[in-house]
Amino acid sequence: MVEDKGVFLGKLQEILDKVAQALEDGCAEVQKIRSGTVDRLKIVRQEFEEIQSKMEVAIAEYETTQRAYAAARRRLVEATKCKDEAAEWQAYHEAEYLLQQKGRLEEREAHLRRRRDDLEREIARLEEVLRQSDQMLHKLELALQLLLSQAGDVSSLLEGADFKALAIALELIERERRRLTRDLHDGPIQECASLLLSLELVDRFCAEGKFDEVVNCLKEAKVQLMGTMTSMRNFIQGLKTLEPEDTLEGAIRNLARRAETTYGVPVKVSFEGKMPSLRKILLAHLFHIIQEATINAARHARAKEIKIMVSGGEDALRVKVVDDGVGFDVKKALGAAEREAWGLRSMLDRAQILGGEISIESAPSRGTIVTLVVPL
Repeated sequence: MVEDKGVFLGKLQEILDKVAQALEDGCAEVQKIRSGTVDRLKIVRQEFEEIQSKMEVAIAEYETTQRAYAAARRRLVEATKCKDEAAEWQAYHEAEYLLQQKGRLEEREAHLRRRRDDLEREIARLEEVLRQSDQMLHKLELALQLLLSQAGDVSSLLEGADFKALAIALELIERERRRLTRDLHDGPIQECASLLLSLELVDRFCAEGKFDEVVNCLKEAKVQLMGTMTSMRNFIQGLKTLEPEDTLEGAIRNLARRAETTYGVPVKVSFEGKMPSLRKILLAHLFHIIQEATINAARHARAKEIKIMVSGGEDALRVKVVDDGVGFDVKKALGAAEREAWGLRSMLDRAQILGGEISIESAPSRGTIVTLVVPL
């Protein structure tokens, strides 16, 4: 038995090391994007300062030309009154030249002003990308700390542990590592890379004087940035877990509020009986099951309403998550590839770790009912 425990502890440490490495790699990727954004921001700010200086010169030249034009007009009026044809001819041509010069300066100032405004907007977008990158780095670091801090909790299950449940927990951690790596690479990182490409196109089109293309690229970049921000929020939402001081009731109510805010779906929560006191890791598994069922209903089922019902008793804790969404074929979903059925399988695995029973009732156009019973 002691030897078996050592094997499991070694496997656990190996998996945690892989998860930590995946998160560290994700941090490095985000840092790389952040570094590129910082470099781009430096270039844009420098160009902004140059454009600002050119505008000041153009405005000063325009004002000088305007005064010269006004003086030429006055000389023209005086020469006309005096019927001095030579002075009139000279004043007329001088005024005409200054008028043309004034028009060119006006056009140059307008062009510089448009470029300055474009740069201001680009600076604001880049600063937002940096802010979101910093936020993502912070969340990834928190996720890394969380995984490492829970190693002790998982190890504590070895005392009189059900090794089958422990094996499931280890597989769950490994599957979570793969999901985190995939979601981070396929989502926010790819979108940030695409956004940087769009901004590089803006730089090239500006240099070539293709300002219509610049406008189109900036519009596309704005859409990309909004999509990236949404992906980042969803990714961070998926990393949400329990704080040390959280109770089951408080965590579920916070989950309901977040789901309503993020997805715009009303989530009703009800509690009956006394809520049991569970160890942190068991409470975390219970919460993740409820969170997965709730987020699935809000994100994928197009539900108009979600209900979370929790009932505490002497012998068991009962949870139901009910939605009126589009529903799905449970058997077909569970038979799909891991990438498509990760959420459902994680709920089943977590329920088994808890020693509980979970049922998922659903059918197309009939909504979904997830029922969990955890013995106390």
